[in-house]
Amino acid sequence: MLSLLTVLVMAAGAEGVARLFWPEQWVDACMRAADGEKPKANCSDMAKAVEGPWFEARYNECGYRATGPCDKPPPAGTERIAVLGTSTSFGFLVPFEHTWFVRTAHDLAEECGRPVDVQSLVQINRTPEHLDFGDFNIIARRLPEAIALKPQLVVLVVTPYDLTEMPDGGFNPVIDPETVKPTVQPARAGIIEFAKSLKQVSRTVSVAQHFIYRDTNLYVWTYLHYGDKAAFLHAQMTPRWQERIAYLDAAVDYISAQLKPTGTPLVVAYAPAEVEGYLIADKIQIPDVDGESLARTVGAIAGRHGAIFADGASAFQGVHDVQNYFYRADGHLNGAGHEVFGDAVAGALISAKSFGYCDRQAAR
Repeated sequence: MLSLLTVLVMAAGAEGVARLFWPEQWVDACMRAADGEKPKANCSDMAKAVEGPWFEARYNECGYRATGPCDKPPPAGTERIAVLGTSTSFGFLVPFEHTWFVRTAHDLAEECGRPVDVQSLVQINRTPEHLDFGDFNIIARRLPEAIALKPQLVVLVVTPYDLTEMPDGGFNPVIDPETVKPTVQPARAGIIEFAKSLKQVSRTVSVAQHFIYRDTNLYVWTYLHYGDKAAFLHAQMTPRWQERIAYLDAAVDYISAQLKPTGTPLVVAYAPAEVEGYLIADKIQIPDVDGESLARTVGAIAGRHGAIFADGASAFQGVHDVQNYFYRADGHLNGAGHEVFGDAVAGALISAKSFGYCDRQAAR
């Protein structure tokens, strides 16, 4: 009993210290007071990832994170980009000035000599236990809202996690989202799976992961034991992942078709998972494991539908200490990672021979 009491006191003490020195507020008041399915309009509040800095999350008249107002056209000579996607597209838990889309806007303005306005649409489905940023069906239903902004570009951000959470029935934007739930195959029990469950209730676990996962080889080894969710890392996709690829293909086909009458180009931007960044940056060689397999597949889908592809995975080639570009316990890109991703998106736009971003803007 004395030993058990000692362990409990030490655990409680560690948790108290972790919560004191590693505070967290990942759901800001604007999300908690969401107006319908968007953050509250004209709202701001402080937010913080366990591993990140405090920052002010601000939302404009439409409930978007954006570089300007949404209720009127941008100033003359300014190009507008509408962003669709889930948490990474939104810059979740990242200070606004370090989000990938602010970086992209800066790069494009510097290269082309024209200011860029970015409007990042996001879907918030919140329950007391979970925060969900939607799926490709929900994103497709937001497309008219994006088109109404009259953007010169629409960017769709894709991550591996968007495919893992594929809803029943695959891509079908006319289905009522309340009648379907994501189909998630049971993952084989592993260290990461167990740690993620503990992390939901223990700040100490999050802090421990932050330091333990500095060892990239350890992280990669544990992730590869993550069952179905890690199967996209294999050169040969499993049948389940082939279904997810078909789901993405249908979504890109639909979005491209809806944009075609407007003449608005679509950009499909791939943002890598933490494990992909490690495999690519550190050139880790493991039999039957390919850190760029999914990025190539997404690029092929974009090409088939006439979209520009921005490869955020290959952007990590040659990056040193890549663990500093992700929230290691959380898995999202941090501010430094967003800047790498933002540079990749801007570079793809500037270099796309079939598009010629700067040339098009000069012609306008």
